[in-house]
Amino acid sequence: MLTSNLSATAELGREHAVLVDPYSEASIAEGLLKAVNVPLHARRAAMIYSRSFTWAETARKTHATYRQALGRH
Repeated sequence: MLTSNLSATAELGREHAVLVDPYSEASIAEGLLKAVNVPLHARRAAMIYSRSFTWAETARKTHATYRQALGRH
């Protein structure tokens, strides 16, 4: 995953993300080269990690957060 080092996706990507400066063409180009050369085992690990981000899970967590904020545990 290639993402900005200035956004929340940097935090979400954890060790699976290649971070780049979105305002630097050189940084983006370097990041792309790095991303396409990620070893197969690391790409597989990233795919497995990415499956934890589903709309259903996002909705469940959002609902739980609202319930907690409203005092309806």
